[in-house]
Amino acid sequence: GCVSLLPIPWAAFRRAEVSDQFYKSTKRMCVRNCRKEDISPFFETLFPVLETKFNVEKDASAHWDHSVIAKASVLRDLIIFLRDDESSKMEMLLDVVGIDYLGFQDYEGPRFAVEYVFKSISHPGRRVRVKVFVSEQDLEVPTISDLYPIANWQEREVYDQYGILFKDHPD
Repeated sequence: GCVSLLPIPWAAFRRAEVSDQFYKSTKRMCVRNCRKEDISPFFETLFPVLETKFNVEKDASAHWDHSVIAKASVLRDLIIFLRDDESSKMEMLLDVVGIDYLGFQDYEGPRFAVEYVFKSISHPGRRVRVKVFVSEQDLEVPTISDLYPIANWQEREVYDQYGILFKDHPD
């Protein structure tokens, strides 16, 4: 099977710049445990559907996984599709993460982002990250706590740390 967990220092996920040497060594670790054919066709088939239906774009900063950038207005529909569609079946929400880009060197764009990490149980080795940028003027994204109960706590944590509101959150 494909082992997609990589021994990457947590701080590397938080930096905007990841050195080429680090990226290449990380890629080698993944290649050793994952066959490209296990993962790539999945995303190469899925991405055009997501692009057409939800107007997402590939996250250029995602070097070692499948990540899309979506607008908050389509977030819930996108996540319902990822969870329920037979081709993806993202049954597990692994994490909801808030990102503050204030200290990122040479970064231009909205200050905050909320990132969702999903995993398929039906199709082992398949993971997708969904990122939503959040401006300081509009610190709100829709809740997904009714779709994935674990999001309840994770969204509250993002709110506590970054002040990002999750519309219709039960708490």
